[in-house]
Amino acid sequence: MLKNTKCLRPTTSSRKLNGQLIVCLAAALCNFALSPSLASQSKNNVDQADLIIKNAKIYTSAEPQWQSAITIRKGRIVQIGSDQEAVKLAGPSTKIFDAEARLIMPGFHDCHVHLAEGGAELLQCRLNSAKNRAEVLALLQKWRDEKNSGGWILAAGLPLPAVMKEPLTRQILDQISSSQPILVYAEDGHSAWLNSKALQLAKITSTSKTTCGGIIELDEQGQPNGCLREGALALAQKVLPVLSLKERSAALEKAITLANSFGITSAQEAHANPEVITAYYDLAQHKKLNLKVVAALHTGTMSAKAYQQIEADAKKYSKYERLSAHSAKIFADGVVESHTAALLEPYSDSSRDRLKDNEKNQGLNFTPEQLKNTVKELANRGFQLHIHAIGDQAVRAALDAFAALPKGGDLRHQIAHVQLVAPPDLGRFAELNVSANCQAAWAYQDAYIKELTAPLLGKERMNRVYPFKSLKQAGARLAAGSDWTVSTLNPLEAMQTAVTRQAPKPKNSALEPALNPSEALDLNDIAKAYTTGGAYVNHSENHTGSLELGKCADLVMLDKNIFTIPKDEIASAKVILTLLDGKPVYKDSTLSF
Repeated sequence: MLKNTKCLRPTTSSRKLNGQLIVCLAAALCNFALSPSLASQSKNNVDQADLIIKNAKIYTSAEPQWQSAITIRKGRIVQIGSDQEAVKLAGPSTKIFDAEARLIMPGFHDCHVHLAEGGAELLQCRLNSAKNRAEVLALLQKWRDEKNSGGWILAAGLPLPAVMKEPLTRQILDQISSSQPILVYAEDGHSAWLNSKALQLAKITSTSKTTCGGIIELDEQGQPNGCLREGALALAQKVLPVLSLKERSAALEKAITLANSFGITSAQEAHANPEVITAYYDLAQHKKLNLKVVAALHTGTMSAKAYQQIEADAKKYSKYERLSAHSAKIFADGVVESHTAALLEPYSDSSRDRLKDNEKNQGLNFTPEQLKNTVKELANRGFQLHIHAIGDQAVRAALDAFAALPKGGDLRHQIAHVQLVAPPDLGRFAELNVSANCQAAWAYQDAYIKELTAPLLGKERMNRVYPFKSLKQAGARLAAGSDWTVSTLNPLEAMQTAVTRQAPKPKNSALEPALNPSEALDLNDIAKAYTTGGAYVNHSENHTGSLELGKCADLVMLDKNIFTIPKDEIASAKVILTLLDGKPVYKDSTLSF
């Protein structure tokens, strides 16, 4: 019988064929060695269960879909089935827990999240609650008075609707301070506002050059007004203070703890720049990484040197269990609200007049040929591509780039966000084996949709936004992600929004009509996007994503059964236990476990 059944980290098809065979053989041997019949024959306490959870409602994400008991040894599932079968594997030191008919599911996979950057943002001035410019300024002033020590004033989470009618400018921010540099990030991370001091330190002028769809907004005098979009943010970021590795790691650890409290056991870090990946690596080195992570390394305008560097980084940062860096992030476009999403047809308004003439037709961050070349070069080096694409032009360009790749291979590319997909492109996801990475928490009528998106897209396109059901019906494989801190980190809130297309609010609160209700998913579909779909894109389906014999004991227990309560109450369910490799990484204080 195998003694070492430690869970393996996610594998990628960048591994050589013999490596893949070894992993597959190990998984097969593990399944054989840990079968209930063999395990029950052993009288040795070493072979008896560490933990048995019985009297549960277990949603396996596999077949059969429902079970009542799960048995865990050395971090792996050695039995799943009936209570009677489970107790046969109990020994003197086995912990037996009565779940009292609570729901157990596979641990959730958040396949598009910014935990490291989000953790760092928690140390900054938070503006998410601001409803207008006056409230933005009040929060900034309070932060300066109470928390700032005289250096940069950094703020994050600015809701774009708050400054839609009263834009921020460098002169407005100068009212907070003209001597200290100020930088304010938008909630979506695609725009930022600087005061005059920050512009000066970053040496940003009307003639500054940008890449990757960068926009420097100008005032009536032709000078920067303080607003930067997309790739232009890099001009400011190069002069920002950088947290120490110790500070970055501590912030990331807190963010992961928060993720664990929502039942998240696996993730794709959606934009791993050097500061981000080194924080993950530091936690992995010190065995503090309570999450299984695939990191999508940062890319931009790539050179031969950049390709060599990203290959070296992938090798360096994939040495430890629970961390793999064989994915690469590409921003194909921006976001609708700031006119930087790439659309097949023009925007429906004329407010782009404030931009420089050569930026009024903002489209893709790269030409289609540049995108194809970048995708090809990275895929040839064994990278899974994780492409941000909001607009239908960007989605099409990404699909075209994947279509140009040689047939075969198993890199499992994905397109994230897919806010707008042209109908002829829906079926291409399945044809090209490209996963649609959905941010379901966005699919309801909030201020962004009503005040910013709808006027820019017009009625016909608005009737097609977030086409999750259409993608599913066209055969696309769905994965799910939060894009936290852009939106909630809680998968249950996203699941409720996916099935209702409304905000996850209490019943006594007024709700807007559902957003394109025909695109609502079944609960089983979005649950699988957060489990088996996530495991697939993370190349970890042999180990995680479903609760099956031989797989890692990554699971979550809820206080309510979301499959039996009304769909508009799903978000009221609460995670009370999260296990990673059979060990608790989160436990509610009310649970006697």
